[in-house]
Amino acid sequence: MILKGLCGAGRHGRDLYPTNIVRWQNFSARGELTALHPELKPFFGEMVDLGLLESFQDVTGFYNHFRGSDGLDVHMSYGYLINRAVAESVADWLEL
Repeated sequence: MILKGLCGAGRHGRDLYPTNIVRWQNFSARGELTALHPELKPFFGEMVDLGLLESFQDVTGFYNHFRGSDGLDVHMSYGYLINRAVAESVADWLEL
């Protein structure tokens, strides 16, 4: 039921993907349980071939050491934002 309701369900090629993204960087820390597939390029890399994206990059294997009141939380955005690779990417984007 959910799959049928998603934008692009039942579509193919260019119609399957969003068209409002220029460059896609996917950051997934080690142990990130919400990232069922830490690397998304196998699923969305075709967007580059179709000319919908300039580039697609998966950045994985780094650690998110954020600790909140409940202990280690590798999903928390604060931990991602202090990671050098993520921070540099955001800074580069802000300079555009």
